[in-house]
Amino acid sequence: MLFYGIRILLLGLVLFGGIQACQKPDKLHEESSKYRTLTYSLTPFIDDDVGNSLVVSLNFMGDEDGETEIFLGRSWADELTPWTRFKNIEISSRSETLEFRREDGRLYVAHAANVPLRLTYKLLEEDGRQGSTDDASFFHAPVLQKDIFHLVGFSSLAIPLVHERNTKGRRAALIKLDWHLPHNWQSSESFESEAQSLIAFDNLFRTAFTAGEFEAHSRAIGPKKLKVISTGSWSFSEKQLADKLSRILTAMNESWDDNPVNYHVSLLPLAPTNNASGFTGSALNHAFVAASTENIELDFLTKFLAHEITHDWIPSRLGHFPTCEGANTNCAASIYWFSEGFTDFYSLWLLKEYEIISHDDFVKQTNENIVTYFLSPARNVTNKRIQQDFWSDPDVERQPYLRGFLLAMNWNYDIFTKSEGTLDMTDALKALKDKARDNEGRLVELTQDYLISHFNEWTGLDISNQVETHIINGKTIFPNPKALGEYFKTKSKPIYMYSLGFDVEASLGTGIFGGVVKDHNAYSAGLRDGMKFIEKVKGGGGDTTQPIVLKIRDDQSVRNISYLPIGDENVKIPQYIQVTSQD
Repeated sequence: MLFYGIRILLLGLVLFGGIQACQKPDKLHEESSKYRTLTYSLTPFIDDDVGNSLVVSLNFMGDEDGETEIFLGRSWADELTPWTRFKNIEISSRSETLEFRREDGRLYVAHAANVPLRLTYKLLEEDGRQGSTDDASFFHAPVLQKDIFHLVGFSSLAIPLVHERNTKGRRAALIKLDWHLPHNWQSSESFESEAQSLIAFDNLFRTAFTAGEFEAHSRAIGPKKLKVISTGSWSFSEKQLADKLSRILTAMNESWDDNPVNYHVSLLPLAPTNNASGFTGSALNHAFVAASTENIELDFLTKFLAHEITHDWIPSRLGHFPTCEGANTNCAASIYWFSEGFTDFYSLWLLKEYEIISHDDFVKQTNENIVTYFLSPARNVTNKRIQQDFWSDPDVERQPYLRGFLLAMNWNYDIFTKSEGTLDMTDALKALKDKARDNEGRLVELTQDYLISHFNEWTGLDISNQVETHIINGKTIFPNPKALGEYFKTKSKPIYMYSLGFDVEASLGTGIFGGVVKDHNAYSAGLRDGMKFIEKVKGGGGDTTQPIVLKIRDDQSVRNISYLPIGDENVKIPQYIQVTSQD
């Protein structure tokens, strides 16, 4: 977690693609014999002395060949051994305990053909998320707390390898969850578990399920439902959050010309660290799980969640990530400039078009993205470097978002110009959705060449050189001065580098200021080594245009110190300004 700022770790669809297949109960009744049924029973145990735990029992039918393969978790970001959290594993059939062999993240059990099997295991609080955390690790592990149990399929479910396939050729099973809850607890899942639900095998990893004492707010999205659950105390109400998300989902479905689906959002609190802000989240299948310090603002969540909801389309309904050989090669990251950067642009554009944010806010956010891009020490790294260091270097991680945003903005103008003002990026993306499946109904592969071919057609340009220059080789992208319309142009402005004027890591780690720079605004405002940090009152987050206000304690008193967080260096950066009559 970055202090006085927010590092957003966008995990989720960057790893898994696909769309959940859910059928109505009457349809399932007719076809239930075609699919395996997996019944999960989940029992929370609250124990202040030894720690909380969750006991999971899974009942299912074994394979007809007499051996069943079972997955234990899936690798996630930089966590390579998620299966180590599955403890006290036992497998039985008709009350007889069976032997099994364990190979890293898989179990293999031999049994009589076509017999019912029961697998039990335990998840422990000590192996999950506890108290304060950094944003890189929150969703790697289950949350097992005295008032809330929050789990994601990839980190908490043992899943048998089923062979039955749905109409799209993907492995699928009928899923049922049975919670055994303490008094006053309720549960909520990102799929319909009251009746058996047909879920594609890979999507089962990307489900979210929660039990505990929490608030839930539902909103109708056409014939479907948005459900928002939260626990914590925020600067906004859960009702305000649900209303805002409802507007975003409605706008998304209208923009993509799609029917709505059920959508599930959960928001949990992160423990504050010296009153700094932090936020993390993960996009799942028609769901989003988030955690934040309680001082997060609704305006920020609006933009962030619009981005994540867009992932239900980009790339999920447009195609699947490219694949390649080699365990250490992150092929998906080769097109993060599209899957993340175009998502950033499209979601912000949609919020502006549907008046969920103002046009001024759209321009302001665009300018902030340009500043972040030009000031980034990773601005000119190659795409190969992004594939290698995406999960380990925050500056490298941010690059595909910024590059893709700028390219999408520039190409949006090119599409608009070619069509003489009748089409824009929204139309180009919908066309990509329309051809997302091949003749056999399988999702196409989103390779560089495939994307170049598509946008060549829509922009009327040969954009292969732009991709080679800016994406592959990392040369600087300049925003088209006309990209925001006839009433805007770009003007080069000196942007001062963000600087707090003290040793941030040491000072916030100890709560005692140190390394205060004598010729900095902080020193001029009265900040000195040895003062105690109480809290940040306002400002920060990389914003050089607004004063940062810090509450401090010295030998005499407690007071606020306010100053502009900039250093001596400045960089000339293009910024969009509104054209006046004098221009």
